Amino acid sequence: MCSNGAVRLPLTLLPLSVGAILPTAAGARVITYGSTLRAAATIAETHPVDSAFWPVAAPHGRSVRAPRTGQILAIRLKGTALRHRGRDPVSEVHFQHLRPRSGGRVLVVQTSQPFDVPVGGARNTITTFRPENLCVRRGDVIAFDDEGGFVPSLYPSGTPFRVFGRVPGARTARYTRGGGTLNGATMAPRVRSREELLMQLRLGTGDRVSGACRAFNAQR
Repeated sequence: MCSNGAVRLPLTLLPLSVGAILPTAAGARVITYGSTLRAAATIAETHPVDSAFWPVAAPHGRSVRAPRTGQILAIRLKGTALRHRGRDPVSEVHFQHLRPRSGGRVLVVQTSQPFDVPVGGARNTITTFRPENLCVRRGDVIAFDDEGGFVPSLYPSGTPFRVFGRVPGARTARYTRGGGTLNGATMAPRVRSREELLMQLRLGTGDRVSGACRAFNAQR
């Protein structure tokens, strides 16, 4: 257990099939969507300032947007941050609730508390993060947001986050700008094909949604 609440999962643990609905208490459902996490984490994205990444398309017609209104209960991320010259990089990240706008742009609605991506270790490590009151409405998107990690001489291009895989049919958006990924920002991304953000989401609905998220979603 990390100090930020992240839990490392055994590499032998198989991911839930995307779109699975798990039985819970009456009136509640948990829906798993996003990446299948089957691809290997082979691609590292490195940018010196704040960068947000989110899925635009997935193969086989899988949806990359929230299928229901509710609350993100858990996020499973495959991969690690890479270490250079024995010195740990800045590995702090956030997860963001984005609302699609016209022309491929998105609005940053919410940002989670900070988490740390594991540094080094097994390439295909899967880590589970549990954001507090990260709400979402049907059709919205969840993003992975890093802080760049620029360190002169050691990490001049920023922290390498190897949390992406080569997946035909996948498309991933990226927006990079120092201080440009804060709540209320509108982001117009660049989109890369055949690259998947290896991030799987567990969405709670009904009784699994906190009072704070119910109120937030009602206002938005």
